[in-house]
Amino acid sequence: MKALAVALGRSSLKRAAELCSASFSVAENSSLVLFDPEVSSDSLGLEVPCPFENVWLLKREGPFSPEQLKGAIREIGEIFGASAFIFNDSSLSFWVSSLLAGELKIPIVTDAVRLKRESERIVITKPMMNESVWADFSVSMEGFVVVIRKGFPIKKMETSVPTMKIIDVGSYPKKLKILEERTADSTRLEDATIVVGLGDGVRQSGTLNQALELSKLLNAEYACTKPLVESGIVGAERLIGISGKRISPKIYIALGISGSAYHVAGVSSSDTIISVNLDRGCPMNRL
Repeated sequence: MKALAVALGRSSLKRAAELCSASFSVAENSSLVLFDPEVSSDSLGLEVPCPFENVWLLKREGPFSPEQLKGAIREIGEIFGASAFIFNDSSLSFWVSSLLAGELKIPIVTDAVRLKRESERIVITKPMMNESVWADFSVSMEGFVVVIRKGFPIKKMETSVPTMKIIDVGSYPKKLKILEERTADSTRLEDATIVVGLGDGVRQSGTLNQALELSKLLNAEYACTKPLVESGIVGAERLIGISGKRISPKIYIALGISGSAYHVAGVSSSDTIISVNLDRGCPMNRL
């Protein structure tokens, strides 16, 4: 069985070790597809910390469509003979993986924390019901798509010097028409050492500016809960939780955050959590 590890989005190369462990937990052979604006063929280097057979570097100058990435990945999968497609959990990956699974008519499981092979089936484990239980999903080895959660257990693997191939995704057809381009927020909450979380309590108390000033003084990034995104105060790229990003900073400071299960799922990997909330009985204060 062959698996195609797919890393999409900015700084996605950092997830290569996780994708490697996930791929080789179910397959005998694996190759990597990489689409990362921060990586070039020169910066990638010759040696990869994983026994990937090939590395396909997808490039595109200017606007692109997820459909073009899907087309390139499908073609690479056919060339390589892959029956498993294992993605990192970037927002771009969720989009492309869904398109790919739909077109190939194969099952897709997201938020996976473990993969194992049992006879002729693959068992994929993921949390459900607000992280209160772990569920096992069994899929056929004949074809499936998996999106692994950040923090997937890494196994030490041999390094390799894979064959590198560069593909321009612009040569693949697209159905979407780009009407407008906007500069994206370059925030990398996933890499921050200190994160200040802004909750609805901050908005209601009128202390938002002070909270933002605190993040500057601490040289920290700031994140938020869903109410602040829905009210238009903070952009969706700073949303933390099941429907946003998952972070694992050294210190997470939660200001005015009650601590719903949806939010806690995004910060539970933090080394230290400091909660500031007048409600002593709120879930965030009990972490």
